Amino acid sequence: MIGKLKKLQRLNLQSNNLTGTIPPSISNLAQLTFFSIANNKFTSSIPPSMGNLKQMLILNIRHNNFQGDIPIEIGNIELTTLDLSSNEFSGEIPVTLWDFKHIQVIRMDQNILSGNIPITFSNLTSLSTLNLSHNNLSGSIPITLNNLEFLAHLDLSYNHLYGEILINGVFANATAVSLNGNWGLCGGAMDLHMPACPAVSRVIECKHYLTILMIPAFGFMSIGMSILLSSF
Repeated sequence: MIGKLKKLQRLNLQSNNLTGTIPPSISNLAQLTFFSIANNKFTSSIPPSMGNLKQMLILNIRHNNFQGDIPIEIGNIELTTLDLSSNEFSGEIPVTLWDFKHIQVIRMDQNILSGNIPITFSNLTSLSTLNLSHNNLSGSIPITLNNLEFLAHLDLSYNHLYGEILINGVFANATAVSLNGNWGLCGGAMDLHMPACPAVSRVIECKHYLTILMIPAFGFMSIGMSILLSSF
């Protein structure tokens, strides 16, 4: 039935007790710009046909029971806001999301997403808010995130990230960044109060270089001794 409302531009069904799934016929709503079913009990997955809604600007399906992968077709939409938080989405974050030329807000927190943070997020030049907290993401923080000049709120807390924290861009402002619960992270701005990154001991480093220098020296000494002994 809903697929017949072809001139519908806004669909707001949030904060009800609705159940079921998103019907594939949702793709018939070609003029839809706003779609929210937040705070309901919808299940299953996002139908890939939703990628056909080229006019949609805001997609909000937070606080439901959606599962499975985030369909790559979502990257076909020119969204400004994408809120998938507090569901049960799994798998990796689609790299196709870099096509969001005008996206300002991405919230995917409170899911079970895994894999790395896509380095293609650096192409989201209009992004102001990125929340990927409370997932199972791993790897290091992409260095290109510090190039997003409009990024003012970044929450990567409670994942499995590791490595040295960046110090430029949004990372220079401790009040704009949340990285708690990532036990492998270190360094960064002093106000983040993260542990210092382990450094190679100067003594060990000096011994290492001394060993490298001594090897050819001992080699020449051995050759000289051999020549000297052979002359007797």
